[in-house]
Order: sequence, then C-alpha cells, then structure tokens
Amino acid sequence: MFYQISPATRRIAMVIMIGMCIRTIVFMPEPVSAQTAATAWPMFQHDLRHTGRSPYTVNPTGGIAWQFNTGGAIYGSPALGFNGEIYIGNYASRMVCIDKKGLELWAFPADNSIESSPAIGADGTLYFGDLGGVFYAVWPDGSERWRYTVGDAIYASPAIAPDGTIYFTSHDTYLYALNPDGSFKWRWSSGGKMESSPAIGEDGTIYIGSEPYQTYAINPDGTMKWLYLHTDKVLSSTAVNPYDYSYTACQDGLLFAFNPDGSVYWTYPTGQMIHSSSPAIGSDGTVYIGSYDTLLHAVQANGIPKWTFSAGDVVFASPVIDANDTAVIGTWSGEVFAVDALGKEQWKVTVGTGKVYGSAAIAPDTSIIVADEGGVVTSIGAIYEGVRLYMPRDYFTPGDIFWAEVEVGYPRNSTVPGCTLFVLLDVYGSYWYWPGWSTSVDSLEFTLTQGYRVENIIPSFSWPSGTGAAQDIVFWGAAMMPGMLEMVGAYDRIVFSYGP
Repeated sequence: MFYQISPATRRIAMVIMIGMCIRTIVFMPEPVSAQTAATAWPMFQHDLRHTGRSPYTVNPTGGIAWQFNTGGAIYGSPALGFNGEIYIGNYASRMVCIDKKGLELWAFPADNSIESSPAIGADGTLYFGDLGGVFYAVWPDGSERWRYTVGDAIYASPAIAPDGTIYFTSHDTYLYALNPDGSFKWRWSSGGKMESSPAIGEDGTIYIGSEPYQTYAINPDGTMKWLYLHTDKVLSSTAVNPYDYSYTACQDGLLFAFNPDGSVYWTYPTGQMIHSSSPAIGSDGTVYIGSYDTLLHAVQANGIPKWTFSAGDVVFASPVIDANDTAVIGTWSGEVFAVDALGKEQWKVTVGTGKVYGSAAIAPDTSIIVADEGGVVTSIGAIYEGVRLYMPRDYFTPGDIFWAEVEVGYPRNSTVPGCTLFVLLDVYGSYWYWPGWSTSVDSLEFTLTQGYRVENIIPSFSWPSGTGAAQDIVFWGAAMMPGMLEMVGAYDRIVFSYGP
C-alpha cells in the first residue's frame, strides 16, 4: 500500500510541483491550433503551384531529433497535418501517420505499394493512390472514406483545386478529375503513361508531363490549352510562378521555362539526366533543380546560371526552399544538405538507411521531415527541450510491473554538468520517487548535452497486491539546472489509473 510522507518531504515535492505550475503559466506556448490554422506542408512540394517553398525557416544547425521505421521502402514525400502529424506511404502498402515525437498514431492498409505522396484536404481528409491503381480518401483518424479505381498504377501525388476538384495522373494515360465525394468529373488522355504530379496555376490551369515526351497545360474543364514536345520523358512535376510562367525538367537533362502561352522562355542544361527532381522556386524567382550530375543547380528567373552546389551523389529528390531561400536536398548517399541562398553548405546530415528519393517537408518548428528508401522517416533539427514521458498503457492492475521511459531533450550546443532529473508518482498526495521508488526524495544527477538522453524506468516497482483502486494517478518528470532554480525546458506529466 502507499504511505503518507513526512511534512518535510512533502514540502520539497511541492516546490517541484509549484515550479512546474509556474512554468506552465509563464512559458506556455500559443495553442497548436492557433499556430497551424493552415497546414504547414499539405502536399507534394508544399502548394498547388509546387513551388517547394515554405514560409518557415529550417534549423540552422541540423542534427537528428528522431527516426521512425515504417517497415517498408519509401519513394514518396511526406505531408504535414494540422497538428504537425506526418503522413507518408511505403512499399509495404501502408499509409502511416506519425506524431511530432516520432510515434506511430495509425497506419492505413492500402491494397498495393504506395509511392504517391499524400495531399491533405481542408477537412483533414488524406488523398493518395497506390501502384494497383486505387485512389483513396482517408479520414483523419485513418479510416477509409471512399476509393476510386483506375486502369493502372498511380505514382503521382494529387492536387486539390480551390473548388474541391481532385486531380491526379496514372500509368493508364489519363489525368483524372474527381469531385470531393469521389465521383467522376472528367478525364483527359495524353496517349502514354504519366507519373508527373499535377500543378495548378493561378488561373486554374493544370500542368503535367508524360512519358510520350510532352508537357501539357490543361484547362479546368479538361480541354488542352497547349503542349510542348520534348526529346525525352517528363516524369517530374512542373512548378509555376505567380504569373503563370512554368518550369519543367526533362530526362534529357534540360530545365525548361515556359511563357504562359506555352512558348519556350529559356532552357538550362544540367550535366546529366533529370529523372524525378522537380523544380522549386525561391522568393526572388530563382529556380532550383537537382540532377544525376550530383549537383543542385540554381538558375535566375531570366535563365542565367546563379550557382551550383556539389552534393557528391545523385540528386533524385526535389529541392525544397525555406523562408530565407535555404535549399534542402537529399541524395542517393543518404545525405541531406541545407544550402544557403549563396550556394554554401549550411549543414549536412546522414540519415543512413538508404537513398533519399522523395523531397523533404519543412515544419513550423524549423524541423525537416525526410524519408529514405530504407523506410525510415527522419526529423532533422528542432530538438525538443525538456522532459517527455512514455508509458505502455494508461491502466494497471495488481501485480503489473510499472514501466516507462523518460527522455530529456536539449537543443543547445553546450554541456551542463550537475543537472538533476526528478521522476515521481503522485498517488493522492503520496509521492514515490525514482530511482529508488521510495517516499524519500530521490533523483538522478546527470550532465546535460545536446541531443536526447533516454532513461528506462527500471521495472523494480510492482503494485502491491493489496492496493485498492486509484484513479488519476499522476506520473511526473522534470529536469532541473544546477542550483535547482531553473527547469530544463518543459516538464511532462501523464495521468493513469490503477485497479483490480
């Protein structure tokens, strides 16, 4: 059974609790809903025009915050939900939803492998296709809303127009337009396979490429506006600037700039093939593209070369751009680079489990979410500051072993010895302290360093068989700086129950 503690011990515990409450009142951030009224990265290359440009900045130092293995190879790109959830599909036929801490929330079982990057609708519905030719609409809780079957594989990522029309392409030669309820609206055939994801211009024009060597501009009613005949396949997506100048990459290694009427404005030759790297557009109109020549190319809006950056291996993925025009790219060496607006390396991180095929997503907290062929999703930067707690469940019965994990995050590049970690259980005012699990104040002294420190709560504390039912037991965790006057970031608490 639990015992009452001495007044002196209670006073020490209350100091810790009061400090936690003060931290909550004074330093509470804005509600997540206020920060994410609009989704930070709702689709492939961020927006309908596929600019690849975020209003947020990337973390200036890089560093891996966490990694999560989805269990299947990943060739697509992530999307970010209203609360920062990460959506990504894999070749194990799973569309996975991961929270901001890197924990799986749910996984939707598709009928076939998924290469299509998801797009998020205004109501949170997730849209994507699979390689069996099924296009899905999935509710935010992971349940199926509807599906629509086409004649061949869907590699492309969908685009959702302002009027709710959903566009995607397929290997069956068609560009499809569906109504929000999944009913057929129209389709248009290029005469050959298509993997290019549709981009939508300011006037509603839909831009796509095809394996029959062509770039197309299609009107919102499904009629063709113009086409351009290339000398090789167009598998990547078009990017469109606010004035409906569009940029398309071809497998012959050429980057094309088109006038709004479809005539060529300029071309820029990269050194080798451009497979699926789609152009991105910076705030000053600079166009960024990756190539098999291992370079990231930056080209001015008038077609004059600006700079190139050597990434050391094939740049298959599409570049993405932050608010400061820092470009982020992944390579076939499993490396992710941040390159500043002058073409200088800002940082490099090795994700380490496979080639990077898909583009990254930039989150409001400056973190970068990227996935690789090994099936691993990596969060780069934005290391959480403070304590986070994890428990296997929120209800225990007599004889159960109490198990938990405590994680202390510290994003700063410094070392602080003499810090203290407090972990305790509050059972109706009785406090039990880890690591000794006694009613005497106990703690762990440690040295704080950049990154994450994980402590597994040793399963030496079992609920006594005679203990009665208890609701609203609180599991607390907090880290204190030397001198016990300042917390390390935020504390954490989990409420759970015990009963026979």
